[in-house]
Amino acid sequence: MKRMLVGLILGFILVPAIGHADPAQDEKRDEKVVGLARVVCAQAGIVLHCGKLYTLDDRLSEGLARTARQTLDRALGPQPAANLISDESDRVSREIADVGEDQWCADQRDILNADGAKVFVD
Repeated sequence: MKRMLVGLILGFILVPAIGHADPAQDEKRDEKVVGLARVVCAQAGIVLHCGKLYTLDDRLSEGLARTARQTLDRALGPQPAANLISDESDRVSREIADVGEDQWCADQRDILNADGAKVFVD
């Protein structure tokens, strides 16, 4: 997760301004923006749902979410970032309801441990 987040953030630094005309760059930027929103919402879901099942590093989780949110705010502006996060939050909530809290948390734990972000301590 740390590597992914750093990559996304660096991508915003290296990708030209919003007004460029290259569709391939626009698509890459859109993917990065959605990825940042997913980081914010996944961390919120982890704190809300997984803390009762696993021990979490709250400081790391909060730091990941904060960094992703700040990057989104700078890239899109606060209101468009909030709108995107709201949409992604709805998607994450549906996903948790569909697969179940226990399974969703186990999946997030596997993903984050594989990425080297030790949000899940145990």
